[in-house]
Amino acid sequence: MSSKLTLPILFAIAIFLLAISYTFEQIAYAHILPRMSVMGVELSIVMALAFNATKIALAWIIGAGDRLSQFSATLGKLIYISLSLLASYMVFAYNADAPLLDKVVRQHQAETRQYYQQRIQALTKNLDSEIESVQVRYQKQRKQANDQYLPLLKDLEEQRQQEMHITDANGNFIGKRYKEIMRQIELNKNALKRRIDELNAKESDEVAALRKEWRKGQAALMEEQNQAVQNITRDSLHDDDAAQNRYLTAAPRLTNKIFHTDLGATHLAMALSLLATLAAEFGPLLIVGYAARTARINRPQPEQDAPEPKSNKAEDDSLEKSDSSTSKVLPIRTAE
Repeated sequence: MSSKLTLPILFAIAIFLLAISYTFEQIAYAHILPRMSVMGVELSIVMALAFNATKIALAWIIGAGDRLSQFSATLGKLIYISLSLLASYMVFAYNADAPLLDKVVRQHQAETRQYYQQRIQALTKNLDSEIESVQVRYQKQRKQANDQYLPLLKDLEEQRQQEMHITDANGNFIGKRYKEIMRQIELNKNALKRRIDELNAKESDEVAALRKEWRKGQAALMEEQNQAVQNITRDSLHDDDAAQNRYLTAAPRLTNKIFHTDLGATHLAMALSLLATLAAEFGPLLIVGYAARTARINRPQPEQDAPEPKSNKAEDDSLEKSDSSTSKVLPIRTAE
């Protein structure tokens, strides 16, 4: 595969890994620094973007071999990598260690509330039953009072009708028996009324006492419910099997049976989270460093002019002398 095609693919991979790293960091910072912002933007977003951008820039600088101090750049890169690793580990460990814990806590709390609501409903049903029993009992007593007095009053009324023929000149009933009958009617009516009022008052008092006792029982159950719900916490249910991921609990359980070790889901979660965070953090840095080194190697070198050869003055002088000597015309001798 050619380098022209390889680098875009590597950069795409780096972007995906950076997105994972950014997400881990942003979530961690958002939980550590909630409700904080910079110029209207959440501080967690600004920190995650700035730190990841600086981390990649330092990796490029080191890979490109620029004149920035290698020690300073490496130290800065390690600092930002450490921040990313810590944030990623926090998020991954939180979600890998008992990932269903919140759901289990809510479920247990809902079941606890339902249990106490059922007890309160049973208490209310028992109250209604007791009130109905009281009402039936007093209704019987009122019927007994009516059965006792109403026939007597009816008989007295019939006797009164029979004595109504004795009157004075003005038409007033003056018979002695009539007056006695009227007195008996009045006494029995008052007696019946007092008895009914007494029974009604007793019934109201008993019903009020039952309702007061019910309110006390309901308040006690509500307080007991609130305390029970408060006792259902993440710590109390952390080791509950329902809160664990079965993939994370099955492997340690099988390993312990085979090798007689004492591994738990937390150990596997720690190892898995560390490996995942290392992959998310070092992948982009390695890719960016490789790209920077590749760009440095393929960078064209500037052309330099060839240096002029140095002339030797002494040799030039000797050459000039030799040339001048050879250029002289020698005289021609003639034979004598």
